[in-house]
Amino acid sequence: MNYENKEAKGFQINIMAFLRLVMKKIWIVIAFALVLGIAGFAMSSIAIEDTYTSKISFVVNTVSDSTYAENSDVTASINIATTYKYILESRSVVESVVDNSVIPVTYLEVDEAMAVQAIAASSVIEMSITTNDPQKSYSIAKAVVENYKNIVSEIYSNADLKVCDYPVEAQHPDSSSAQTLITLIAFVFGALIGLVLILILYIVNDTIRDVEEIEAKVGLSILGTISRIEKKKDSKGLLVTDKKVGFAFTETFKAIRTKVESNAVREGNNVFMVTSACENEGKTTISSNLAITLAQNGKSVLLIDADLRKPAIAHILELEKSQTKGLAGVITGKASLESTIRYIEKYNIFVIADTHSSDNPSELLSTQKMADIIKAVRSEFDFIIIDTAPASVVTDASVISSLSDATILVICENKAPVSRIRMAIDDINSNGAEVIGCVYNNTVTGSTKRYGKYGKYGYGKYGYGTYGYGYGYGYGYGYGQSKSSK
Repeated sequence: MNYENKEAKGFQINIMAFLRLVMKKIWIVIAFALVLGIAGFAMSSIAIEDTYTSKISFVVNTVSDSTYAENSDVTASINIATTYKYILESRSVVESVVDNSVIPVTYLEVDEAMAVQAIAASSVIEMSITTNDPQKSYSIAKAVVENYKNIVSEIYSNADLKVCDYPVEAQHPDSSSAQTLITLIAFVFGALIGLVLILILYIVNDTIRDVEEIEAKVGLSILGTISRIEKKKDSKGLLVTDKKVGFAFTETFKAIRTKVESNAVREGNNVFMVTSACENEGKTTISSNLAITLAQNGKSVLLIDADLRKPAIAHILELEKSQTKGLAGVITGKASLESTIRYIEKYNIFVIADTHSSDNPSELLSTQKMADIIKAVRSEFDFIIIDTAPASVVTDASVISSLSDATILVICENKAPVSRIRMAIDDINSNGAEVIGCVYNNTVTGSTKRYGKYGKYGYGKYGYGTYGYGYGYGYGYGYGQSKSSK
């Protein structure tokens, strides 16, 4: 399949999928924000020294011949206050303070410590003396009070600058807004780093995140969308026969059944392989429920567990213990096909299922005996559903696809990389069993109501490149009395 046209639009971000990932990974954002926020607070605490301020307030009065203050006097006082502000900041005042301060200070210290402000629309001037020593701040402020008159009185003979609020020695350090600001900036910066990291994870983890991406990235039609279902710990599997799975779950499989039946009528197919690109995508649950819903519609159905590495159908269907061999036994000649096929009255389906893994599954499935088994059951059943090991992980699915008429691919939301899904599709198509569509599983983005989460059946951690042997499950459950096939 050619995917070039699917990628012509370049990289795109699905906003809703990205936001869901952010909510899922929000702890990353919080962690980075807290770490950098705490670091910013600590560094600012070390870098920013405590400061102490002593304040002086002056008021300007103009001298008038009239006993009562006139409007012109008030206006003049406001204007003169602006001029006095600059005089109080002048070199003459600073030098006078340096010469008369009780605590020795330099010109630069006084100049940096002194801040003068004329209060708007008033005749008040406010001076602040700020240093890292409360006694030094107070000493400078006292020197200003004691010496400012000699300097400013000569400039305006008709105005009088008086102290209305004398300085006191600061008892506590000034509250610093700089430390709060630095902490806040570090906190926000940390949160942004967390978001960028999540974005990188989003880009690197190129999986299917919603139904729209299936057609865009892998070019498959959707046979059905299964919403996430919460599986109880004590349950074996999620089957349509269990009323607890909900209406939407059951109806979705009926819709999938309809599409499979239509394909069978249109193309003459009756052997369908169900697989996935990676482990834990729910293919065994899908194949089991598809077989059951086909049987509910009056079809004779044989469900074959061809995953000889990690067989799981017996687990999902809760089959009772039996000494009868499964598919591996038939292939090796240890059991007959007739004795291996068993009828499950509870589900009205026929099953071939193993309870234990085989040591050489690829070799067993590649034998002529396996081809003979499929040929023998084709005419005996309306539908044959084959559950296999994940495609693109091992060759088992490729072998089975050459014996099947069509393939249904299970794609679990945000699970398998797109590259692996494409690899699986190409591998299956090259062996003759065209992928007729996919079941989008375990989704929280579909149009159906969320019903919870699927359990994971049968697969452990066997990386993308390897698939180990000898799992030795020892489930402890087996099979019941079988009935011969029809």
